[in-house]
Amino acid sequence: MEKLDTQKKIVTLYKKLKENSITDHELNELFILVEKEENKKNLDAELEEVWDSLRSIEEVGLSEQKSRLRKKLKRKTHPVNMVIKSNWKYGIAATVTIVIAVGIFLNDMFSTSIEFSTEYGERQTILLPDGSQVELNANSSIIWDKNWEKNKVRKIQLLGEAYFEVIHLDQDQKFIVSTSDLDIEVLGTSFNVSDRSNMTDVFLSEGSVKLGLKGKINKEIIMDPGQRISYSKEENKVVKHEENNALAASWKNNVLYFNDKTVEETLQKVSQIYGVEFEFRDPSIKSLKLNFYVPYKDWSVAKEAFELTMNLKIDLQENGKYLISKK
Repeated sequence: MEKLDTQKKIVTLYKKLKENSITDHELNELFILVEKEENKKNLDAELEEVWDSLRSIEEVGLSEQKSRLRKKLKRKTHPVNMVIKSNWKYGIAATVTIVIAVGIFLNDMFSTSIEFSTEYGERQTILLPDGSQVELNANSSIIWDKNWEKNKVRKIQLLGEAYFEVIHLDQDQKFIVSTSDLDIEVLGTSFNVSDRSNMTDVFLSEGSVKLGLKGKINKEIIMDPGQRISYSKEENKVVKHEENNALAASWKNNVLYFNDKTVEETLQKVSQIYGVEFEFRDPSIKSLKLNFYVPYKDWSVAKEAFELTMNLKIDLQENGKYLISKK
């Protein structure tokens, strides 16, 4: 009778796990129950397959899974962090950290892509499987095609902002970065891409890239080093910038640079990086133009720099938004 009750409990908890309605306490209980040898032999085929998949991943793999799934977990479910000590039938004792989101976790294991993402205020340096390097800015994500060798092309999707240092391969294999507005095709080069606010901004540091514009314009543009181009598919607009474009990737050097930008444009960028929201006591403040830079650190440090540089007060309100007013 006890075994039957235990099996029913496992099935009930596993159902809640699949429905994404399980609590931290219940998930801990499920792991404890399934971990016991006498219960494992009574698992149904689906749960046994899931459990084997989970325990087959080494700790380093789980760490990578956590990094890649962070943004998905935030949007679709609540992540559950657990430390479990296990003695499996192979006699291997291990302590692993399991970050699980039903469906998302398993789909990623068997998918043909790898995802890396950053939280607000976080940056990450990523070494891709082909040897290229990506500096991923805050609140951004990239998806890399695992089948790049088989397909003879290196494909990556970007949401947010990143700086790419692409290596040249002997087979002249293309490297393509896709955003909502355009495709960037390169062989070996360095460039910055920002895909935010319904517009993609590309700055070419060195080498050569070809932009394949999406939407009604639907044409190709060859960029030269030092050039910066912005394109919006929604607005059907291409802008070639003439200012000091080297500052387009200043965030890599821990500086946020704003050249001839309004307060509204500046704070929109800040919101995308730090995940903070703003309200204006006086709407006329929005149109004030600024030309300055501040250190790219955590929000508290950046906030003080913004207040000092812009001569504004930035006060946190009860609703969680920051009120902007003149000093």
